[in-house]
Amino acid sequence: MAALSRVRHMKSKYCIFQAIFTSSKWRCQFATEAARKIDLPSDLKDDAQEGLPDDKPEKGYPAVKPWMPPGSWGEMTRQQAWFWHRGEINHMGRITHVKEKIKFLTDKQMVAWKFPPINIQPNVLKYQLEVTNTILASKDDKYLKPEIYQSVDIKTDYEELKKLCIEAIEIEHALHRDKLKYLAAAKDGRAKSWHALLRGRLLTQTILNAIMSGASRNHEHLQSCSVDKEVTVAACFQRNGVKRPWVPVSRRSPDLSKELYLQNNAMFQGKHVVDFQVRTSLPLPQFISPDHEMCMQADKCVPQYNPKVLGQFRELTQLEITSGFNLGSPNEFTHTSVVCEQLGRLRLVSGEEHWEQSHAGYGLVTSFLSCVAQAHVQGFNMFQDLVYPFTAQTIHTDGRTFRFSMFQLNSLKLWKDPKASPASNVAWISPADNLYEGLTDDRVIGFNDEVFQRLCQCLLLKPSSRDGIKLNPNVKYKAGTPKILKSVKKVEIEEEVVYDR
Repeated sequence: MAALSRVRHMKSKYCIFQAIFTSSKWRCQFATEAARKIDLPSDLKDDAQEGLPDDKPEKGYPAVKPWMPPGSWGEMTRQQAWFWHRGEINHMGRITHVKEKIKFLTDKQMVAWKFPPINIQPNVLKYQLEVTNTILASKDDKYLKPEIYQSVDIKTDYEELKKLCIEAIEIEHALHRDKLKYLAAAKDGRAKSWHALLRGRLLTQTILNAIMSGASRNHEHLQSCSVDKEVTVAACFQRNGVKRPWVPVSRRSPDLSKELYLQNNAMFQGKHVVDFQVRTSLPLPQFISPDHEMCMQADKCVPQYNPKVLGQFRELTQLEITSGFNLGSPNEFTHTSVVCEQLGRLRLVSGEEHWEQSHAGYGLVTSFLSCVAQAHVQGFNMFQDLVYPFTAQTIHTDGRTFRFSMFQLNSLKLWKDPKASPASNVAWISPADNLYEGLTDDRVIGFNDEVFQRLCQCLLLKPSSRDGIKLNPNVKYKAGTPKILKSVKKVEIEEEVVYDR
């Protein structure tokens, strides 16, 4: 009996020893594998790895997810940053068709701030500059224009173009167009104002036709350009510094957390009609280098007030992005936009200063929306930022008074704060000036050569290929471009047919 108990005791001790040995062996193996993977200083690494077996290959471990996604995110929380990063990689990065990209961004209704070009609220220009993240180029309150216009050659055809323009103005005024009064009166009874507006459009069209037809023989882009009338341009964008509208808890998506509904960026929607749009197959050249000091001042463009304070409003709206033409057109870059809307009544009611700000803001927003819409047509958006700046030039006129607005869009990531995205846009806006003073005995008097030179420089500015940069790197093929299927060799089998005789 004693011998049997002694044997059982020895067996239990052997089992305990075997378990301890196995556990120690497992711990040693685990420590060996961990020592291989640990990143020690160079002076300790050699000592620590001495005696480690080299016959077994290293085992890979899953990568550790970083706290923040790659890139600069400023004051965003971790959850908000990963939300935008997933939208860029998982959603927009997988779409290679322009039409599908735009549909992904606009195929929904949202509560968005309205951002119309015509805004008659007082002191609205500063608000428009902040929302568009734009620096106004000026020096001692004087108008500056981009230096690139100095390279435009207008001396060759200037005298001929001037003669054609003066003849076109005199002929248009001699026609009177009395029948337009009845057409205007049929709209809403304001025959006088509509008559002036329609005559301004006809006069503007006559001047444009005279310049473009006269200069087309020496400028190739005018030979192949497209000119459309009454074109609708619309764009939507997210802007940092404006809180999103409150969404009740009952209407929130269960898949999104509270932090995503409290982001400090809101949606804006702008839309307007361009009377004449000139389009080319290549974009305009950049007006200023994106590394220039004026292009890195986003900290000076942060919105200071809630849009409600400045008389703006928001509503549930269908988002829209359109550049004014059907996708797939060979001429997909806007060269010049001409707008003939008048703000003369505002000038009489509110005064010269109020009219000046509203009219300058009109040109600013028109050019901004044009650049944003063009960028989306080329596959860029709020997730996939620009790789080259987009530029636009807009002419506001009633046929006699002209104002020129130039704009350069450097970034579409307006939803980021200035610390994360310091890039800012730049605008050049000229004061309104008359092309001519009037007519005496059906002859133009007081013709302004400076204004006519600016007009010619805008229309004759040659588009650029941007030094060979791929203009649409995020797009494999565009809407309207048919897929070319691989050709299949047709096998013909010839058989002799025997007819009955």
